[in-house]
Amino acid sequence: MSLGAQIPPLFLMKPTSPQQMNTSQHLELNKPSLPLWGGFTLIELSVMILVILTFISILCIGARAWKRGSDRAQCVMNIRNVQLAVRGYANSNDLDAGS
Repeated sequence: MSLGAQIPPLFLMKPTSPQQMNTSQHLELNKPSLPLWGGFTLIELSVMILVILTFISILCIGARAWKRGSDRAQCVMNIRNVQLAVRGYANSNDLDAGS
């Protein structure tokens, strides 16, 4: 006799009542396959908040560096405009450069 002939297929087996089941079968039936709620755990939520705060801090560091660069460029443009004004004044009043 082969092993397949001794064990009937699952669809031919008779359902058993809870009184006829042993403890392991009864516990398997009571196990929930999925949690009842699909939310985040506290650890997952805190990790997500940490990741979001990290991205915000990186963005702020980049914005601060960009602002410093733009302030530096504005300062250079102000110095250039003052230099042009001094040269224009010197040229219009027949003054030598640097005097």
